[in-house]
Amino acid sequence: MTRKMILASVAFFFLALILTGCAYKSAKQGSEMDAKRVKKNIIEGKTTKQEVILEFGAPKKTLENEKIYIYEWSETFEKKVGIYGGTTTSIYQLTVIFDDNGIAKKSKIVQVGTDTSSGMGDTKQPAK
Repeated sequence: MTRKMILASVAFFFLALILTGCAYKSAKQGSEMDAKRVKKNIIEGKTTKQEVILEFGAPKKTLENEKIYIYEWSETFEKKVGIYGGTTTSIYQLTVIFDDNGIAKKSKIVQVGTDTSSGMGDTKQPAK
C-alpha cells in the first residue's frame, strides 16, 4: 500500500467512527406547560384553584397562604459526537396568582435557568 492509501484509510476510519458515534437524546422532568396549554386552561378572572389542580396537578410549592402556585419542569438535551458530548438542561416555571376567592388573577411561564455540562467542565447560567 502506498502512503496516501494508508492515510486515506486511517482518515476514513476516524470519520466513520465519529459519524457512527453521533447521538441525540431528550428527557423531560415534570409536566410540560407550554404557553398554548396555559392560555387554554387558565383564564384570568374565571379559572379556579381546583380547575388548575385538575389540569396541572398539585403545585411544586405554594406561597402567601396558597394564593400563589408554582409549577416547575425541566427539559434535558444530550448530544454526543464520537467521544465529545454534553447536556443542556433548561428549567421552566409556571406561576399562577389567585385572588382572595381562589380565582386566577395572573399566570406566567418563565425560563428560570440553564445548566450546561460537557467534557470540558460545567456551567450554570440563570435565564436571560
